[in-house]
Amino acid sequence: MARRARAVGMSSLRRIWQSGELPARLVTTAMLRAVLSPMIYAKYREGLPTRLTSATPTDEPRGACPGPDPDRILVIGGISGAAVGVSSFRLGVACSSAEALSRLSGRGAEWTSMAVPIVRSGMTTRYLTGLPDLHRFDAIVFFPGVSGALSLTSPRRWSRDLERTVAQLVDRSASDATILVADVPHVADRVQAPRFVRSVVRQHTTVLNALTEQVVARSARARMTYMPSIDRRMVVDGVFSYTRLYRIWGTHVGQCIAAERGYTTDDEDAGPAQVEPTRADDGMTDRGD
Repeated sequence: MARRARAVGMSSLRRIWQSGELPARLVTTAMLRAVLSPMIYAKYREGLPTRLTSATPTDEPRGACPGPDPDRILVIGGISGAAVGVSSFRLGVACSSAEALSRLSGRGAEWTSMAVPIVRSGMTTRYLTGLPDLHRFDAIVFFPGVSGALSLTSPRRWSRDLERTVAQLVDRSASDATILVADVPHVADRVQAPRFVRSVVRQHTTVLNALTEQVVARSARARMTYMPSIDRRMVVDGVFSYTRLYRIWGTHVGQCIAAERGYTTDDEDAGPAQVEPTRADDGMTDRGD
């Protein structure tokens, strides 16, 4: 009986969504969130070739690249801050960012990787309050993560929470610090669910990223950057590789920081620097096609 009721509910939601009888925004922020978000979380975990778990490295989440007058980098939030899926923080985004920046600047680089142990991105402000030394970093990179897309967070709450987080990063960092805010990765195609459900996640992710652009644009110092899309470059022998993902993302971040801080960006392996928002692909694949 319960399964039949859920099937009827899904059918009704699909009909409303496709017919346009209600504005998509209202459907997304109310009915869909209540009915779909628990299933989306479960299906997202099932859909990963290498399962997304809470397992993180146990070594020191900081390190340094040798060189004079080092820049200090903090990567916080999302799987990137936690370095989910790799055995050492030295394989994560923070370390890769520092290496790329050091190559471009000719200086040293110190890196710190920090997870935010709270799902809702807006709670990040509380966590940041307990960090007394944000002012010592030359660059802070904030990854909101995918939880907002998977839980179908309301656009209004997303904007409000992100506004507070960005404001705190700006207020508590050094006046000349570089502050980058990453996009929400498109994970719709990782959800092994009906096409209708995937389309909801895909559209919601697009909405959240558009709102993030608006929030960051209102800040005098923060900048938004879209990470390279998750595609076959991150697949090794048919299996998704976090190591490869973090290396590509870290190279991108390091180059963005270099561009913001006026360093040369002629590293052939880094690709073109992109600090202004650049569009990521909507789809993600692990099949190498």
